[in-house]
Amino acid sequence: MKVLSDRAHGYLDYGAVVYLAFAPTVFGFSGAPAAVFYVLAMVHLSLALSTAYTLGLVRVIRFRWHGAVEGVVAALLATMPWLAQYSDVPAARNVSVATAIGIAIVATLTDYRHVRPPIYERALAEEPDTENPSNDRLPEPRP
Repeated sequence: MKVLSDRAHGYLDYGAVVYLAFAPTVFGFSGAPAAVFYVLAMVHLSLALSTAYTLGLVRVIRFRWHGAVEGVVAALLATMPWLAQYSDVPAARNVSVATAIGIAIVATLTDYRHVRPPIYERALAEEPDTENPSNDRLPEPRP
């Protein structure tokens, strides 16, 4: 069941960036595992800002591709303790695997097919009411 809208997913994305940036400090690990989390925080911020969804800024990446990238990130993050050889650091290993599970859950619950356009785009798409003009439009200048 897809219960997360693009807006809810966007809030979780920006929350995840903060989490990823502070996880090494909060959970007390450094070195390679911390570098993985810092790089992932930057990648996730770039992905969130450039996704074509309600909270995106640049909007060059389709929301479906955003979901595909998150799936790959979840798989990589789950295996990263062994790939980057920090599986002997319990805090870093456990946080990596738990974060990967969290990302996979959010990706599974998100409806990547339905993206609501931002409010200003919806307002621009609406036809103006010529019979009852509103105050938000300036009148045409007279010659």
